[in-house]
Amino acid sequence: MGYDQNTVAAVVSELRAAGMSDNGIRALFANIRDESGFNPGLRHPDQPAWGGEAHYAHGLSQEGGQEWNNYEAWLNKNAPGSDWRDPTLQTRFLAQNLKANYAPVWDTLNNGTAEQGAQAFVRGYLKPAQANADRRAEAYSHGVPELASYGNLQPQPLSLDAYGNMGAAAGGAAAGAALSDPATAAAVSAAQTPSVAPITPQAPASSGGLFGALGIDRSNIGGTGVGISEQGLSIPGLGTIGFGGSQGGQLVSNDIAPQPLSMAPAVRKPIDMRGVYALAQQPRLGI
Repeated sequence: MGYDQNTVAAVVSELRAAGMSDNGIRALFANIRDESGFNPGLRHPDQPAWGGEAHYAHGLSQEGGQEWNNYEAWLNKNAPGSDWRDPTLQTRFLAQNLKANYAPVWDTLNNGTAEQGAQAFVRGYLKPAQANADRRAEAYSHGVPELASYGNLQPQPLSLDAYGNMGAAAGGAAAGAALSDPATAAAVSAAQTPSVAPITPQAPASSGGLFGALGIDRSNIGGTGVGISEQGLSIPGLGTIGFGGSQGGQLVSNDIAPQPLSMAPAVRKPIDMRGVYALAQQPRLGI
């Protein structure tokens, strides 16, 4: 299933700015996919115990009830007059809410596996009906999709085509059709080809041989410890760089040995899920 690429890119950008790991983003994406299909404008009745707008679930994470009231208050304070359907604002609120009021969930998202994070988010933050939470947590335990499966994670840039029209970077169909005509394509190519002035060879320096051709005055090399001859350039501590033959332009000394790379294994912080399960037994909080 395809997802709106601007929404996907906005959510990734906001979560990374908040400091969330890519495993955490994968965990959230699995839940957002199941909650709203990445539709930030999704709104439907979901909270029978609440009246007014809190009766509805909203947006990417389907905020309803008290969390909708919290989001609405946050919007009025931080982005007055903004559209609640803005995926960037929804994600910013979500990240701040997780950090402030759902620390065990935030910790699991950032330090656990993507599967652990997905389970923690559905149980500790979303808190759907128990049977639904169990079903989803079981599904997440078998793996969650990689980020690349959601499409291009970068905002789509705009560019100018050959005629100065703005469009997607990949080019529009009209421009592609116009450039498929050989005469048009040749005219555009000629118009875009820069004019390059011819290069006038410079007379070599007075000293002959290789140094003369390179414009090198050997009288200025002394006193540096660098030795130079027709065969190559000798640099103290490095070796000799050959000028000609099969080793021309190569460092032919074995004075310097390559250093091996050290690849220390990553250390993963152990995850304590007890805090998540404790949150699952409590009403949803809010900032």
